[in-house]
Amino acid sequence: MAIELKLQLKMSQQLVMTPQLQQAIKLLQLNRLELVNLVQQEITENPVLEEVEGEEEPTPGEISDSTPEAPGDAAPEGDGVASQEAMEVAGDLAAVEAPATATDAEPAPEPDVSDAEKIADVEWDDYMDANPQTGLAAGSRDDDEGRSLEATLTRRATLSEHLEWQLQLSVFDVAAREAASWIIGNLDDDGYLRSSVEDVARQSGMSEEAVANALAIVQLLDPTGVAARDLRECLLLQIEAFEIDDPIVVSILTDHFELLRKRDFRGLTRALGTTIEEVALAAKVIAGLE
Repeated sequence: MAIELKLQLKMSQQLVMTPQLQQAIKLLQLNRLELVNLVQQEITENPVLEEVEGEEEPTPGEISDSTPEAPGDAAPEGDGVASQEAMEVAGDLAAVEAPATATDAEPAPEPDVSDAEKIADVEWDDYMDANPQTGLAAGSRDDDEGRSLEATLTRRATLSEHLEWQLQLSVFDVAAREAASWIIGNLDDDGYLRSSVEDVARQSGMSEEAVANALAIVQLLDPTGVAARDLRECLLLQIEAFEIDDPIVVSILTDHFELLRKRDFRGLTRALGTTIEEVALAAKVIAGLE
């Protein structure tokens, strides 16, 4: 099958999400109170802006007092331009006050369309289909052009990939990074290290000291408590990271964790020499950990 190149010229109309349009969409979602607060905040933050009070429109009585009674009256002496303007205003008022008939009535001029009405008239479904660069295109397309890169979805990074990414940014020693990669490779789906330091050292061909140091580095990464060998160590890593220095919490996790797992609060009270209320408060702190 022969392969050939073709050059095609295609014209299409599309609506571009300009910053002004995005701001208009955002403002449409605000109620009156939120809009007033937003305007006041912008005036406070931007010293160049200033609030201008709108001029009051003159009432019909004030207009009639300031204009001649009839368009045919003689113009007062003085400025000719001002007199001409007064006559024109009087003529416009007379035309407005005259009853309009069905024959001589002119159609009212169409009002200007605001930005809000323009946005409301947009067919968003058609816009998303016609603009794949927004990332909101339809899920399937039958044309030969294919979908754009922005319209494709990416999968979430796994725990191992997330930890490896942090290693590339924080660990610069090549040997320590390699030992840490071996530890990450031995984590289970819950983030626990089920292998011992001796097993990882034997697999990687490194010393146990190097693996132990790398384990301490991995346990400092996000999420807090990762690479722990059991639940007790995971909780100890979290209270250390969160700087929880309650001696009762530390003592429960360090020396009496089995009593906590059995929910033997009276046994914890006797072992720690404290009240049941203090033990319950410490257990609540531990329960708030992951």
